[in-house]
Amino acid sequence: MKPNIGTWAALTAASLGAFAASGCSKQLQHMMLPNQRPTVRLTAAPIDTAGRYFYSYILDWVGFDPDGRVDHYLYAVDPSDSAGRDTAWIVTRNNEERLQFRSSLPDPLNPRFNSRDFHIFVIKAVDDRGEPGPWVARAFFSFTQAPTVQITNPKPSELLTQNFTPALRVSWRGDDPDGVFTQKPVKYKYKLLTPASEFPPDSALGAGGPERLRDRYAPLFAGWDSTSADTTTAKFTNLTPGNDIYVFAVVAFDEAGAYSPIFSLATNMLKFKVGYAASLGPVITFFNDFFNYTYPTGGYFDPSNSRGWAPPGGLEVPGLRPGQDAREGQPLTINWEADPGKSGADIRSYRWALDIRDVTDNTPRQNEHDLAHWSSRNVNTTSATVGPFLGGEEHKLYLEVEDDNGLVSLGIVRFQTIAPTFDVPGVGRDILIVDDMRLQGDKRSGLGCYETPAGFWPTAAELDTFLYAAGGNPMPCPYDEEPDPASRVSQRGLFFGYPFDTIGTRIRARNLTLPLSVLDQYKHVIWLVDGYSGQLSKEGTNPTEALSALRYMSDIGHSNTLATYVKQGDQVWAAGGGV
Repeated sequence: MKPNIGTWAALTAASLGAFAASGCSKQLQHMMLPNQRPTVRLTAAPIDTAGRYFYSYILDWVGFDPDGRVDHYLYAVDPSDSAGRDTAWIVTRNNEERLQFRSSLPDPLNPRFNSRDFHIFVIKAVDDRGEPGPWVARAFFSFTQAPTVQITNPKPSELLTQNFTPALRVSWRGDDPDGVFTQKPVKYKYKLLTPASEFPPDSALGAGGPERLRDRYAPLFAGWDSTSADTTTAKFTNLTPGNDIYVFAVVAFDEAGAYSPIFSLATNMLKFKVGYAASLGPVITFFNDFFNYTYPTGGYFDPSNSRGWAPPGGLEVPGLRPGQDAREGQPLTINWEADPGKSGADIRSYRWALDIRDVTDNTPRQNEHDLAHWSSRNVNTTSATVGPFLGGEEHKLYLEVEDDNGLVSLGIVRFQTIAPTFDVPGVGRDILIVDDMRLQGDKRSGLGCYETPAGFWPTAAELDTFLYAAGGNPMPCPYDEEPDPASRVSQRGLFFGYPFDTIGTRIRARNLTLPLSVLDQYKHVIWLVDGYSGQLSKEGTNPTEALSALRYMSDIGHSNTLATYVKQGDQVWAAGGGV
């Protein structure tokens, strides 16, 4: 007998009950019931297009699947709406992501400083059966503070058209103040406008010209040269000399894709002409422990018409006495550096020689002792050590510098050697006391007596008495209020009994250098300069406020013979608040 429908239903229900009792109800429901799609809800995200949202934004969401679980999420930024183009969905199992939204176009509300872009964020959940749920979308505007860029060398000018050589290097610096991962722009693009450019220099100059240049190429600046964040220079060679004007422009990009929108001849644009000039060329600086001198200009002059540079009074260096072992002498080291100037060129090479007879003679050196010929050219050779020499000699050190424009400068240092005589019997002496102070002198009263010292302590006479007085001499103009004769007898000074000489530097001369030949006669030097005198800066010819000799000798372009004296190993006691 065939069961009827009711019987079949009863049997089916019984079977299902038995199946459920076996612990497989959830699997059965999963197999037999229709799947319900998962959903997702944004809990932290931009709301609408009425506001501006920072380009680096943290989004949060939660998902729900009523008949299973959410396995993962798919999201996209700015999904394609064009036919034939697939959306690049990103898979994540996170409930939070920090996303960076491109913000590359000037913001109409603040186009000089901010950039923005329109975006759509779309996300949907996918359950454990691979079924995606409905998507959730938000449309909004992202923003960023646009980066800035400034040409640093050569310094740009809105008013001047500068002149450079056919090889030019331009340097700049950039800043991204609101960058999340870096405060430097992530890249730069630059372009050199020449008369043959599609956008010639004349179009970028004048009223509105910089903005026209920006609008012509923004926002991609296609066709411009590109560099990384760490490359902030551009090098150009073989530029054509003449009357044509060139314009260089550079733009910075940040991690949001924004470019620096301010175009100006005072910041990111440089206008210039190309040519040569006799005074162009590297500017040489010579220096060592006791002098520093920079030539006023670069250039190559006829050495036969030049005695070479030497500070006022000449450059004196330590020398040897006749018969003295050379190992006891002091070799002379002279350092140098060169500045290529406004052209921004690179220094290509240095070479040097000592007492060379003909600077055009390029005969190679025979050995390390052949100093009268040029050394080999080397950009890393930035010093020369020569000597020691016998005292009483004069020498010239020659330096030739070339940059990669082919411009050459020549520098010459002339120096004299001084042999110390402090230990030569009948010549050498023990102590020299240098009075390098500008203290107030004594004043006489109407009776011919000296007035009581007044003002800043000490006066010149007070200090001389304290240091040098022989003692035992009657004081001039005794005072009635001091009847005791012993009180009117001078006391001995600090240096009484020592074999010392004194010398003053208030000589009313432009050159206040104390010659090394004087210092080298003494085993010890005591140099006195007080705080007041050490701050004076008027010329040495000033009768009351001339600068101290120590300050004069320490200035650029002068020779500090006291430093040379110490370099020899001699001893100095420096005292006073102005040292």
